Amino acid sequence: MTDIFRFIRFFVSVASGQAADAVAARNLLSDAISLVPKESVRVGTTDTAMYYPRLAGERVTLLANHTSMIGERHLIDILHARGFDVTAIFAPEHGFRGTADPGEHMGGSVDAATGIP
Repeated sequence: MTDIFRFIRFFVSVASGQAADAVAARNLLSDAISLVPKESVRVGTTDTAMYYPRLAGERVTLLANHTSMIGERHLIDILHARGFDVTAIFAPEHGFRGTADPGEHMGGSVDAATGIP
């Protein structure tokens, strides 16, 4: 049975009550856990050497939020400091620096730290 089907079988069994006894549920859970990739997740900010050359000389617009960090610095600040032509920043709720209140209308504004709209 392929991994995806074992994974689906686990959730269907639990949701439908077919895995009512603890042993069956534990076995199904063990099967499902074995499907989790062993490699860690790598976000784009860890591969700057790959995409920095592609951005050189280009106009860059970012969709980012307050979690778009490289270490302790925001991705926007790093790109701006390295001379990339960041022309605009779009952000979901709370703004890209995470300072806006929930549900607050962000509207058009300029980032005080970089001068980027």
